Amino acid sequence: QQLEQPDSGNPIEYDQGTDQGQAQDPGDAHRLPNLGESYRWWQARQPGRDFFLWKPALSGEFRVWLSWGVWTTHAPDARYLLDLDGDLKTTADQTEIAVVDQRRFADGTPAVKDQRRWSGLQSAGVHRLGPQSVIVLRAGQKGGPTVADLLVCEEAREQVARAVPRLRAPVSPLANEDAFEPRTVRSVRFTITAANPEACLDELEVFDLGGQNVARQATVSVSGVYANGTNPLHQSRFLNDGKYGNSRSWISSQKGGGWARLDFAQPTTVNRVVWSRDRDPGNQRYKDRLATGYQIEVSADGTSWEKVASSDDRLPPAYKDRISVLSTLDDVPAAQAAEVDKLGLSRREQNELLAMLGVPSGLILVTGPTGSGKTTTLYACLKHLNNGKRKINTIEDPIEF
Repeated sequence: QQLEQPDSGNPIEYDQGTDQGQAQDPGDAHRLPNLGESYRWWQARQPGRDFFLWKPALSGEFRVWLSWGVWTTHAPDARYLLDLDGDLKTTADQTEIAVVDQRRFADGTPAVKDQRRWSGLQSAGVHRLGPQSVIVLRAGQKGGPTVADLLVCEEAREQVARAVPRLRAPVSPLANEDAFEPRTVRSVRFTITAANPEACLDELEVFDLGGQNVARQATVSVSGVYANGTNPLHQSRFLNDGKYGNSRSWISSQKGGGWARLDFAQPTTVNRVVWSRDRDPGNQRYKDRLATGYQIEVSADGTSWEKVASSDDRLPPAYKDRISVLSTLDDVPAAQAAEVDKLGLSRREQNELLAMLGVPSGLILVTGPTGSGKTTTLYACLKHLNNGKRKINTIEDPIEF
């Protein structure tokens, strides 16, 4: 929310290109793609003046990530404050959470002359937010244009400091995977929290630790079926029939909501859910009726439910045509990250490889002459995948590592 009319007038767009911070920057193994589209700036003529505020509307502990437009003359000491009650007239509850040199990228590298570039995301630490809390951009003491761009609040589930937030790509009409710590359950529930109009799912898969889709043997129940179930193409029984495509799908009866539930005959240990809107391999053409907001819950008794995954850590739907994969190595242990990072691949090649390693199933062929690095590449991929949650079997002849 703007507290003053920006001196920049219209939003300033980032320069075109794929280099760091440019408009089409795809990111790489260590940084996110450009998530900003434009920025606004205010001339800091009076120290301590407030220009802009963000309203997260969240409750709990969150890591706050800041971003800005980088330029050689921007403010060297832009201030960010947390106001707990959202009332800027009361100052006792205000805490300064960061002072940022907006002449530099989030990683500390200096601005590129005559180039408007996105900073990337910089952590401002973990803070407790209330439903009315706001984060304020305030002028520093040294003057210079003070810039506002997007802000990210990441739920603080762990205290490990990372270089980038754990974000996922926007939901896709194709396969969407949600992995979580293993749970022994009798029921899994997929609840739609946002869709336009009614959401459609062609398949809801649940996997056990051995990689078997146990949803096939589950009993399906739903909140309701579109058109009272009169359309033969959209029935609840298609949710776990093992077949993809719009013509064998379920559509909720509720606009922007609804739920589907799978009940197992026996307690089953599961750690992954894969769902889609239209995964027909021969005719992937339906992109409407997408569940853009959702949560996945599990229950051991069918009564008490635990949320194990949701769309909260995914980018908003507005990014779906621009960003289809987020493939950084930040969530991989340093030793494993180094293996992929030292393969000598270009940024594009590394992004493509990481994207392939992130899909639920498929085949990757690594070819080349003797000594070209085939085995090294395969073992780097295995180390990347070996996060302690997956069961990995290999067939090797000879065993080289």
